[in-house]
Amino acid sequence: MRKENSEFKTKFISESGSYLRNADYFAFVELKDYACYCVADGIDTDEKRESAKLAVTAVITAFSEEPGISKNKLKHYLNTAHHTLHQEAQEIRLEASIIVVVTDYKAIRWGQAGNCRLVIMRNGRIKFRTKDMSLSQSLADKSEISLDQLESHEERHNLYCYLGQSGHFTPRISGKKKLDDGDMVFLYTRGVWESIGDAELLDSTDGASDPEKVCTNIEDIILSHQQGITENYTIVSIFVDKVYRNPKASKQKKYLKIAFSICLAIGMMVGMFCFTRYRSNQKNIVQMQKLEERGIKYLNEMNYAAADEQFDEAMELADKVRVNEKSQAYQHIQKIELYHAVAGYMTEGMAAVGEGEYKKASNKIDAAIGSASTLETEHGEKTDYLSAMESYKDYADSMKNGTDALGAADYEQAVENFAEASKAADSIDDTTNRNIADEQLNTANGKKALKEGAAYEANAEALLEQNLYNQALTEYNTALEMYTLAKESYHATEADGKISFVSIKIDNINQTINKQSNQEMEKEADSYVQKANQAMHSGDYKTAQEYYENAKEIYQKTENTAQLVAINEKLENAAYGPDEQNALQNVLDGMSYMASGDYATAITKLESAKEAYKNMGDTASANAVANTITALMQKQSAVQE
Repeated sequence: MRKENSEFKTKFISESGSYLRNADYFAFVELKDYACYCVADGIDTDEKRESAKLAVTAVITAFSEEPGISKNKLKHYLNTAHHTLHQEAQEIRLEASIIVVVTDYKAIRWGQAGNCRLVIMRNGRIKFRTKDMSLSQSLADKSEISLDQLESHEERHNLYCYLGQSGHFTPRISGKKKLDDGDMVFLYTRGVWESIGDAELLDSTDGASDPEKVCTNIEDIILSHQQGITENYTIVSIFVDKVYRNPKASKQKKYLKIAFSICLAIGMMVGMFCFTRYRSNQKNIVQMQKLEERGIKYLNEMNYAAADEQFDEAMELADKVRVNEKSQAYQHIQKIELYHAVAGYMTEGMAAVGEGEYKKASNKIDAAIGSASTLETEHGEKTDYLSAMESYKDYADSMKNGTDALGAADYEQAVENFAEASKAADSIDDTTNRNIADEQLNTANGKKALKEGAAYEANAEALLEQNLYNQALTEYNTALEMYTLAKESYHATEADGKISFVSIKIDNINQTINKQSNQEMEKEADSYVQKANQAMHSGDYKTAQEYYENAKEIYQKTENTAQLVAINEKLENAAYGPDEQNALQNVLDGMSYMASGDYATAITKLESAKEAYKNMGDTASANAVANTITALMQKQSAVQE
């Protein structure tokens, strides 16, 4: 039994930090020939289900049932945990970052999905460390960011592989690493590596003779930083004081020659098997290429779900293909993995767009763009489809910003953002998402018009309190225009009540203004009447008549009937002076006597009228009366004869 002839010491610390709940989980089991150590960090938001504990428990159970250190077994352990999270998910998806370490007490192998880390130290130096499966690590690998930025980079939690993810799950499995006496193995979660660097990790082991002391030292460093918020942290320290060495190694050499002969015979059979497998490999590679071509076609058509299906099938074939890591076929598989990542991220991103989760959509699409850029730079692949992905990124960002601005009542900014989203969708002929953006744009414009209308209405109220009716009327009319715009152009139903209220206000002000205007005008008319009366008193009938006419015009505008009747009488009086009135009265009396046959009296009256007209200098009227007298005298003579 290898365990009894080796010496491994394991200690760990796992704390919740500043939180009530610890989303990390660690467990290990040491059997007689194999041991398994497993750390997970829950990265979902489900408070009812402990994703990290579920994942670790699934791995330990699978290992206990089938212990081993091969790549296939390690992959089996991780797939078991991955499927467990899918099966246990209820309201939301369960997700976790994990690292699994297995050993036969002579060597070590690990499997990884996410950003839990492993470090192997030998002779006071870091012999090996894992790389995170994150967008930040990808940027660091391409030298776009420095390694010392990983612990604080904004995309360090943007993972492209993790337990519980949708689509194809491709964890990273290491090769077998031989252990030496005195090696130290450390496993830890992001709550640790975000707080300490390599120098501090090395310092924590200086002079430490047991793993518990190292864990305590690391925890002290984390807590000494006095951060505002301390994340969940888990530290696992494994001291390999003695590795297993086979006591029967010398005897085994005796059997090597015999085994060689047997192996030679078996080799012939294996050769045939390998040839058959080679042909199967080639067949799978050809089919994989066909799936890749169809997937790229779907990418160019923006049918991301269909592309994801093709690349998913291609990756299933890739898992069956046996290739050397330095071969061209291996590079081809790496390229397909990137295509699979592009399609998978875009599928998730578009699903998030459909659900209105624009921030998540932006992150997923950004990850897809990063993978596409890697395809272009590292594999020389054409990325004509990249512009459409960038348009969807612009759409998601603009919709998120517009939604945030709408929630903050910053309607001008919301209008700008939704207009940009509509333009981005239109650039790729996505009618559905453009209509969604346009609908939000209408909503933002409607709310903007309502807000502006409310501002004009408030100004009007303030002016009304100061009895500045004309200015208030202008503000109310502008408010009415804005409310009408909100209703008719942007279908804002809440504008109906505003329109009714403001319309009533406008009617009331108009009535007040009209009433005030009539009163002011009649004051002016009264002054004209007063001036006319003074002119009449002084005998200036012409001036009096002009003033009365001015007053009459005003009373007609104000529809003051009583004053119109009175002013008409005054106009008649002003039209004739006293002499002219007497002359006119004599003419009327003369005509009356003439009609009754009293010609003598009629002639007398008409003579008085003629003399009056002569005195006034009205020759025309005097001549007309004289002609009437002549005709009347002739008629009188005819009657007497």
